[in-house]
Amino acid sequence: MPATAPYNFIRFVPPVTAKGLNGDHFELPPFDIDVPGLKTGYIDYTLTTLSPLHIGPDPVSLKTPDGKYFWIPGSAVRGMLRSVLEAVLGGDLDEPVLKAQHDQGVYYRAPLAANAAYKRAYWTARGGIDTNSQKVGLLRRGPGGYTITTGEPFKVRRDAVEVLLSSLAMASPGRPGPRSVRLNATSARDELQFRQVWFVAGPDLIAHRLEAEEFGGARRGWLLITGVFGQPTSQRHAYIIAEAAGARQLSASEKVITDYKEGRTDHTDALMPDLEKYFAAKPNQTIPVFFDADGQQVKRIGTAGGFRIRATKSLADTVDPGARQKGALLAVAALLGRVAADMEPEQVDPLPTIAARLRFGHAMADAANTRLLSAQHVRLDSPKLTATHLRLRDASSPTALRTFDSDVVAYRGRSIYLHRWDRTGSDELNWQEAVKEHAAGAPANAPAAASSEFMVQPVGSGTTFQGRIEFRNLTDAEFGALLFALNLWNVPGKPLTHAHKLGGLRPLGLGSVGVHVQVSLVDPRQRYSVGTGLRTITSLEVAQAAFGFAVRFASDGKPRGDQPAKWPSSPQQKAALDLERATRWEERKNRALTREMSVKEHAERGLLQTLQELFAK
Repeated sequence: MPATAPYNFIRFVPPVTAKGLNGDHFELPPFDIDVPGLKTGYIDYTLTTLSPLHIGPDPVSLKTPDGKYFWIPGSAVRGMLRSVLEAVLGGDLDEPVLKAQHDQGVYYRAPLAANAAYKRAYWTARGGIDTNSQKVGLLRRGPGGYTITTGEPFKVRRDAVEVLLSSLAMASPGRPGPRSVRLNATSARDELQFRQVWFVAGPDLIAHRLEAEEFGGARRGWLLITGVFGQPTSQRHAYIIAEAAGARQLSASEKVITDYKEGRTDHTDALMPDLEKYFAAKPNQTIPVFFDADGQQVKRIGTAGGFRIRATKSLADTVDPGARQKGALLAVAALLGRVAADMEPEQVDPLPTIAARLRFGHAMADAANTRLLSAQHVRLDSPKLTATHLRLRDASSPTALRTFDSDVVAYRGRSIYLHRWDRTGSDELNWQEAVKEHAAGAPANAPAAASSEFMVQPVGSGTTFQGRIEFRNLTDAEFGALLFALNLWNVPGKPLTHAHKLGGLRPLGLGSVGVHVQVSLVDPRQRYSVGTGLRTITSLEVAQAAFGFAVRFASDGKPRGDQPAKWPSSPQQKAALDLERATRWEERKNRALTREMSVKEHAERGLLQTLQELFAK
């Protein structure tokens, strides 16, 4: 069964320049002087929530001081439209975002699921070793830096781990290795993620906690329990790591420690303490680790057998170079404005800040007619950038699972959240169910600092916000692009078929909104004349302008009807067809097909379906 997620991807496209949209004669118009022949006016829009909406830290913060209105910042509406336009026309994928991602690096671990090719790539990246030939040792910080004393691993027997983990409501691991130990039940405590024990090796093996009396022939070692926390069906493994006979001292550079720190996740944070704090409090103590080495030099360390390693390539390296444009004014930046990127002193930003020719006012809703749902605690974790089965694709083998180090993979594209609000039931019940479902898929026992948890009280479905967008000196093509971004594929006079996503908690299904517009054009030459110079254009004219842009850039010019659309040819048209699928409201997929999976499900599932596959009839 394929993987599921509340989001999908629209492929990156070669960005369309301002001249590519408007013609080679195009020159950027001023934003403060009216230019004859260009369009100036305003758009009054009504934004209606189709699912609950959450914006800002809490509802009170988005209430006017007099308490009469809730409001949506104009910047949020601008961002919503920018996402639509950049999906079709492309955007600036260069500095500083990709540079920051390149510097940050990408980390991945051995797959829990049985995927031979992926496992082979992982162990090859670690120097050709496998799960049965890993090195273990005891990490120590001394005056000269970090060192590892080589160790000897003992796999704890299955029945012993069952005793240890039964009190923690966790599942037992698979078959033990050839060398094993038995622990008695007195050691089954929550703090047994790693702690020192006494143990003996033999046919009937036992071990005691550190405070127990030493017994004949016992050795001292670290008990280390690995695996995913808080998942009743997940596998756990337990080892005792003792100093090896004839142990060697290996040095670990600061880069090794830095790579380990940067690759930490919620799970490793729960399993292993912060190294700096730990050794500051216990300067003479050690920590059990798995590691790879080249001679006397440690190359990398981890907290479990298939620990996370840093890819030689970065996320930025997987982005198609054709989707990155340097030195040219892009169509979306010319329309919506651009803030010059923050650069390093030695870098030169090829484009300056561009003033927008659109002004977005706040959208207001009458508080007396606005219904708030119950307040719920919601925890949001960072995006799973290293989930390769969700984010990478191999055009030559669409079903293959690849790592970031593969030479044939590409990042899937621009992420977009899908509409997934339930069709039946009350808003309140669906809201509570969405929170429970989200909590079930989130990593358990993660430190508070690893995620954002806050109280959320969204406004209910059916809330209407009124707002205005003022525009100045737009070309016909830019005017059509703006109306397309607002209108999508909706037909005037027909029920709404496509909707936008806005605000927070979109993974839970919140933020689906419909937009209706009324457009007025202003003749600058008559703007001071009473009753003249203003013309409200009809809904048919709005549709013609929007669909004129769509036919050129966002479709193959043929109605979809009841049959799948003919696959368009240009990259922009292909991306726009994916956008059309992703914004479908009436044909939205149910929650089961778009739910966030648990960590274990992520490991066991296949690749994420494309939008074409997800919406195939």
